[in-house]
Amino acid sequence: MKEILKNLVTTISLPEDTYLDQDAEILEIFVEELQDILAEFEHLFPLWLADADNEQYLKDIRRYFHTLKGSGRMVGAYQAGELAWTTEDLLNRVIAKSVDFSTQVQQFALACFRVFQYKLYPLLQQQQALTLDLRPLVLLGQQLQQQQTPDAALHDLLMVTANLSNEADVTGLELIDIATPELVPVEQPVVVPTVVAKEELVLSETLAIYLEEAFEHLETINHFLKQLDPSAKQTDALIRALHTLKGSSGMAHIEPIFQASANVEHALKAHLQEEKSLTDAENDLLASFSDFITVYLADLTPEGSEQGQQAAEEFAQIWNNYQENQEQSRQEFSVSGLINDIMALNIDHLLDAEHDFEKSVQDDTAIYLDQLIHESAILSEHTEKFSTLALHQLADKLKSCYQKLQDKRWLLDSDYTFELFDHTHQELIHYFDLLATGQTVYLSGQTEHVLSDLLDWMNQVQEQVETTEAGLDVASYVQRLLQDQQGDAIVLDDQDLVDVFLDEADDLLRQIDHSFNVYQEEPTHLKALNHLMRYLHTLKGGANMIQAKNIGLIAHELETIFERLINQQLQTSPKLVAVLRLVLDAMADRIDVVRESQQDYASTATLKVLHELLQPSIDQVHQPLITQAPESVIPVDLITVETALPVAVEPVTTHLSDPISRVAQRIFSDHLAVESAQAVVLPDADLTSIFLDEAEDLLVQLDHDFNAYLQENHKPEYLNVLMRHLHTLKGGANMIQASQIGLIAHELETVYEKLIHQQLQPTEYLLAVLRLAQDQIAERVEVIQQKGIDYPATATLQVLHELATVESESAQAVGQNEVVAVREIEAVKSEDAELQAMIHQSFLEETQELIQRIRAQLQAWFDDRTNRSLLLQLQRDTHTIKGAARMAGIQPVIDITTALENTFEQFALRQFSSNVYDNLLLNTIAWLQISIHANQYDDVEPLKRQLAAIEFIDLSAQLPQQVAGQFDTAISSFAGFVEGDGTEPPSMLGEWDTESTTDQSNEMIRISAGLVEKMINLTGENAINRSRIEMGISQFTTTLNEMELAIQRLSDQLRRMEGELETQIIAKHGMENSRYADFDPLEMDQYSSLNQLSKSLAESASDLIDFKVTLADKVRDAEALLLQQSRIQAEMQDGLMRVRLVPFSRIVSRLQRLVRQTSSTLNRAVNLNLVNQDAELDRSILERLVTPLEHMLRNAIDHGIESGEERLAARKPEAGRIEIEISRQGSDIIVEVRDDGRGIDPSKIENKARQLGLISADHNLTQQEILQYIFHSGLTTAKAVTQISGRGVGLDVVQSAIKTLGGHVSIRSEQGRGSTFVIRVPTTVAVSDALMVKVADQQFAIPLTQIERIVRISPQALADYFESNDEVFGIDGQKYKLRYVSEFVGYQPQPRLANIGHSLPVLLIKGNNNQTVALLVDQLIGSRAQIVVKPLGQQLAKIDAIGGATILGDGQVCLILDGHNIARRIQSTQRTTALTEQRRDTVKATRARQLVMIVDDSVTVRKVTSRLLERHGYDVVTAKDGVDAIEQIEHIKPDVMLLDIEMPRMDGFEVTNMLRHHSIYRDLPIIMITSRTGEKHRERAFSLGVTHYMGKPFQEADLLQHIEQVLEKA
Repeated sequence: MKEILKNLVTTISLPEDTYLDQDAEILEIFVEELQDILAEFEHLFPLWLADADNEQYLKDIRRYFHTLKGSGRMVGAYQAGELAWTTEDLLNRVIAKSVDFSTQVQQFALACFRVFQYKLYPLLQQQQALTLDLRPLVLLGQQLQQQQTPDAALHDLLMVTANLSNEADVTGLELIDIATPELVPVEQPVVVPTVVAKEELVLSETLAIYLEEAFEHLETINHFLKQLDPSAKQTDALIRALHTLKGSSGMAHIEPIFQASANVEHALKAHLQEEKSLTDAENDLLASFSDFITVYLADLTPEGSEQGQQAAEEFAQIWNNYQENQEQSRQEFSVSGLINDIMALNIDHLLDAEHDFEKSVQDDTAIYLDQLIHESAILSEHTEKFSTLALHQLADKLKSCYQKLQDKRWLLDSDYTFELFDHTHQELIHYFDLLATGQTVYLSGQTEHVLSDLLDWMNQVQEQVETTEAGLDVASYVQRLLQDQQGDAIVLDDQDLVDVFLDEADDLLRQIDHSFNVYQEEPTHLKALNHLMRYLHTLKGGANMIQAKNIGLIAHELETIFERLINQQLQTSPKLVAVLRLVLDAMADRIDVVRESQQDYASTATLKVLHELLQPSIDQVHQPLITQAPESVIPVDLITVETALPVAVEPVTTHLSDPISRVAQRIFSDHLAVESAQAVVLPDADLTSIFLDEAEDLLVQLDHDFNAYLQENHKPEYLNVLMRHLHTLKGGANMIQASQIGLIAHELETVYEKLIHQQLQPTEYLLAVLRLAQDQIAERVEVIQQKGIDYPATATLQVLHELATVESESAQAVGQNEVVAVREIEAVKSEDAELQAMIHQSFLEETQELIQRIRAQLQAWFDDRTNRSLLLQLQRDTHTIKGAARMAGIQPVIDITTALENTFEQFALRQFSSNVYDNLLLNTIAWLQISIHANQYDDVEPLKRQLAAIEFIDLSAQLPQQVAGQFDTAISSFAGFVEGDGTEPPSMLGEWDTESTTDQSNEMIRISAGLVEKMINLTGENAINRSRIEMGISQFTTTLNEMELAIQRLSDQLRRMEGELETQIIAKHGMENSRYADFDPLEMDQYSSLNQLSKSLAESASDLIDFKVTLADKVRDAEALLLQQSRIQAEMQDGLMRVRLVPFSRIVSRLQRLVRQTSSTLNRAVNLNLVNQDAELDRSILERLVTPLEHMLRNAIDHGIESGEERLAARKPEAGRIEIEISRQGSDIIVEVRDDGRGIDPSKIENKARQLGLISADHNLTQQEILQYIFHSGLTTAKAVTQISGRGVGLDVVQSAIKTLGGHVSIRSEQGRGSTFVIRVPTTVAVSDALMVKVADQQFAIPLTQIERIVRISPQALADYFESNDEVFGIDGQKYKLRYVSEFVGYQPQPRLANIGHSLPVLLIKGNNNQTVALLVDQLIGSRAQIVVKPLGQQLAKIDAIGGATILGDGQVCLILDGHNIARRIQSTQRTTALTEQRRDTVKATRARQLVMIVDDSVTVRKVTSRLLERHGYDVVTAKDGVDAIEQIEHIKPDVMLLDIEMPRMDGFEVTNMLRHHSIYRDLPIIMITSRTGEKHRERAFSLGVTHYMGKPFQEADLLQHIEQVLEKA
């Protein structure tokens, strides 16, 4: 800084900045606010400089400097805040007329703006220390305030700073020659400068304000001295008073008080960091300081006694004596005191734990926890000798928690552990902040509560037991498990499915690990074992989905072990726990391998280890595994578990007397080959996609025609159709190189052919095997769809071959099979001629139809040559003809179709669009039709050469239409061909042949489901935006109407003004200087300038009316367009929703196949009937319904349907019946699954539930309530566990899956007659109709489909009910459980019914099992609304009362209530204990949250205060000024308001006055927080009714104390 400026500011001091120590986020908020203010300055200053008399510009600039002052001080940028305060104070004096306005004032404000813009803002943005001294600018502002002529150097500085234009400009304020700002080092003894002479002090407004505040601080000091044992809060108040007195004295240039206050403040802070209370030396120093201040302040008043100089010198001597005494025990004071000592302890890991704990403890748990334990011990030891025991206690408890975490690392699997440590680390840093400000540090109630929660959580279980025994060789088990990694690995190639599985597996592994730790600590913990079974069951399903069969097998075996532990058929021992832990860890390693290399390696050794655990004694761990046959069982007490290693099945000749289950097992054994090296990856993805589309339709037809064959007495025509479908399927499979499917289809064709020729009889056994084989094809197609793999079909082909080579009447033993096979082969050879004739006839029928279709598709491609799908279809049909010709052995057709197939493929690949070869293609198709019909294949070679000569060089060359039609490339023998001339059969199309075949309106395209979902979401967003536009136009229309009224008032006023002017003109008639004195005013109009101005105003008013009319027309046009757009939007949305809808029949064949397989395995006859299977529902919902339905069908067959003997004994049909009925109710789909089995015995369920501790002994339940326990995880009444059912997990999965769909499942059962499961799910999940309601000043939406009806109840009846202990409420003669909705969303079970004179709406919601409940709401908003359902994030997903969210037309977010979940909670809880039930799992018992409204125009103040209050458990809402606050309280009611005074639009006084005259808010507590701390403002505030008055910057403890006080009184 320039020397001349240094000399000028020797008596000026500014407080030290601390913004670099501030939270980075808070500092960023301040920088953003500063950026916005600078942008406003950039706009305002040019206007103000051009129009200096405009007082509004002056006020706006003054207000922005006021905001800068408060925000700067709040974040610790004190020097910038003081510069802003200097400018604000100067402009305040200009506005109050106590300082004359001048260009120097303007230039000073502009200079301060430029300094902020080009010097301070870059430093604050980059979070760098201040590099310039602002004291000269502050001194300049003070001289302008006192209307003194600025020094020449300061005048030059003003010119330089006011003209700054970039950051590189030099101002003369830069700290070039010194390292730090020239601030008075308060820790050193200072020489008190001479007192400013009294006559030189100007008792200005600033001095008056200073004296007023200084006497208040003196009163605080004297009050402290009177206390015999002052509290910590009183000590903090003393420190704040000294600090504030120091700052205000510096601003008022009262140097003696400034220096003395700084010295005393520093001394007391340094002492309190080491001692809990002040000693006699400090009390004497404080008393002397009080005497000095009393005398000196009195000397500053007009009645002063001129003793201030003497008092200052006396206190200076007292201060020097105090310092000398202190230096005997301590050499020098440290500005930072204890805080600097702590920073030097090298405890960085502990101080950074607030941000780094979660990541670091997971990266390297042992090392990181050792560091934290060591550093917390250092902190505890260092702070133990001081009286500030809070840090010592906090460090001790943290150290204890770290040590416990070392021993219980499994607690790291819980997110709650990190949450508690996060709160504790925040408290630690908060205490460091308090210590840095010099406040006394003590453990608050909140901190003790946080520490108590953490210690309780860490002590929740006992110390871990040893998991190994001396006799267990853990290393040998590790080596055995590692053997699996040396086996063959299967590549998992569906990356999308693998990613989904890995995401789910990570969560499951954490839960498995946590539950296993709980089980390890408490082996009798049944809930942990049930959770383990559930998680493993889910993991098994996911592994099987991605074909990771080894992980699935391991999970299945682990399920079996945990189930035996639950049933006490295995005993927990350290050995068992150790081995299970190794296997679980090995399974986690397997999942890591899947993540890294997409491989699933063998599981033989692991499965062997787990089988050994199932033996009677775990001591025999080295026994070899006894191989069991697939149907054998291992007896263990009362249940059996079917388990078998995945071994290859040796070919076994089928006996006709074998049970079908044996054949099913043989066919199923082919699935083991999916993971073998013989599996073939299909190379062409495009062809595979085409094949899958075709195969899906063919499988449905095969299933349909086979059922028809069974139901129509085995009519042979159905077998012909089956052969045709199989033949097409075979050709497609061979085309994509899925040869195994082609072989199975071929063998099935052979069997059907023999059935046609009665060489085989349709016995029940044969038909069952054929059904199994067709199901095998369907499953193989699913494997291709999922993995793109075709695997060997050894067992299936052997079974079919045996069927085809056994004569219909044969039922011989195994040893005769070979002879029968030979005879069958000879019989086939003898009938070659007949078979060949049949094949040729089939070839003729198929090819004629295909040729007609090819001709139509070719013509369509001529019209649209960019349609690649047509070329692919042509290629596929040509390939089918080629396959049929190969079967018939017709080589010419094979050659021609091969050439055509290659041509169409090249056309598609090269996007060929030329018409050069159109005639050649048509002639080739004609040759095929004629040759095949006549069985004459002459002249094939020329045609082959012409097709081979096709060139694909000029892809788009076009011949003229006439030339193209005459361009004959065909052979001459076909040049004269005329359709219908007798050389070919008549057209098979009949009269339809004349119709155009180019209509592509029904053309199908394939698009991704994700794209459809995105489009639906976009239409929903479009609907929301349209609604907001409509609301905006409605508001604009209202504004136009108000504008019209204003124009009318203006016109009326102009007319009255014109009348007044005419009257004045008449009155002035005859006066001197009149130009027309001889004319009467009525005879000659006379005009003045006012007349002309009024005429102009009238014309302007008329123009405004025209503008209004034009705008109104435009608004009407916009409304019409919006109406049209709304209609289009609805149609588009309906169309997109229909795109997502698919018929339920899409999954019927899969369900039928499941029923057949399960019934075959269990040897039970079951028929599956479907009612209304064409009902449509959302594709994603349908896909997610498959798994629940499969679980329910398996349970129905295994547990519900009796055996044939039992059914006959009960006089039921031998075949069981399962019926699935699909119906629609509103926008919901109802799926009912009924069976006619034995039903469910409630007594068994009740006994089992009581055994598991799910029902207490004194709790009596109805039959319907008992049946709900069937959905509980781990509850099963089965006596044996198989792969089909029996673990008690399936129905739990059903309920969970249905709940995730937004639906629910209920059950009805009657013993001996069967059971019915009812599933209710929404048709779509994106858009729905809802009823808008208001509950406790908050708006919610409830789907209309969940509301049965609405009734209105008087408030008196409701009040009587809620004051009683009744559980039900009578409505129209029926009893309902009635609850208040706020109980589930706001923890308020009791409605506020006082002073309500109207009836309140009650919604009747149908819950589970048709039990209806009643929900009370405060208000209905409108009738119905269409809402776009938005999913909730993971943070809110577990709140079962909330089903989603939507955005309203005004942009507000509205939560959607889940009526079914609320109804479920109502049915399962009692009203009188509802609130306690909801809080039973909450670890921290907190009081009801209170709502605080913060009203301040400073963004920084709002953000800082909000964070403080939210950290202490308050809900916060903010308003940017008074008008915003008044608007908000119309919708919400805060419990307390924090209010600033100076704000735009409406200041704090006006807000207070309005609220105190409001009927609702007259008693609202108001705490006014402002930088205006003078008595005048304080008295005005209290006179208006303010509860408390505080200055800025405020102390956090004081604010929280005031809020608690006013809330207690309220």
